[in-house]
Amino acid sequence: MKAHTIARVAIVSLILVFLVLYIKVAADSAASYTSTRQAVPGVFGHNTANGDGVFGKALATGRGVLGVSESGVSVEGHAKEGRGVVGTSDTKAGVEGYSTDAVGVWGFTRAQSGAGGEFHNNGGGDLLRAGAGGLFRVSNTGDVLVRGQLLGAAGAPGPPGPPGVQGSPGSPGPPGPQGPPGPPGPPVRTVAVCGGGTGSTRCSCTGREIARQVSGLTTPGCSVTSDTGTCSIPTGAIGICCVCAP
Repeated sequence: MKAHTIARVAIVSLILVFLVLYIKVAADSAASYTSTRQAVPGVFGHNTANGDGVFGKALATGRGVLGVSESGVSVEGHAKEGRGVVGTSDTKAGVEGYSTDAVGVWGFTRAQSGAGGEFHNNGGGDLLRAGAGGLFRVSNTGDVLVRGQLLGAAGAPGPPGPPGVQGSPGSPGPPGPQGPPGPPGPPVRTVAVCGGGTGSTRCSCTGREIARQVSGLTTPGCSVTSDTGTCSIPTGAIGICCVCAP
């Protein structure tokens, strides 16, 4: 009786040890599936209850899902109505693209109303940013800034250019209003001088000649008035009438 009991305990113990070793090996070893046909995937997951078809999880800094391809596409997402690929992160980039010989991220659409890339920021920050320190960025309000300079804003005035050619003179303006009379000048005492005779064409003024009238056979004579009086030559006589000043 004791021998049977000991045998049963030994068998159970061996089974438990085998299970522990099997679980440990199964937990540490990665499952590998190989397909030799192009139309048959190496791994296929299907969910009919609106759940995840394939789920990958890695602790710490590992990768939940890794795709490697020699010349094809490493990871591809396809959806008839939903989004093909979605990336989310609490503290880092939601989706990151990197390439050594081509563009890091490339977007393409066939929809006329769509766009190759669309960007939103519900936190109020920039919609788009490129270059170290934001050399090019689009603010949340749609303003475009290059090296910190807002495009479309008026810049600093430039240096003055060279003077242009002189234009043609314009038409004269209307005459201005008459000014007030000037102050009276210094007093001047003029003298009337009249002389006759053939060939008299000059006045005998000792100073300046202010006025002159010539009388001849065909003229109606002459007459002048000065501060000191008047003088005249009658009609038909030959002579000259002058006003002289000092």
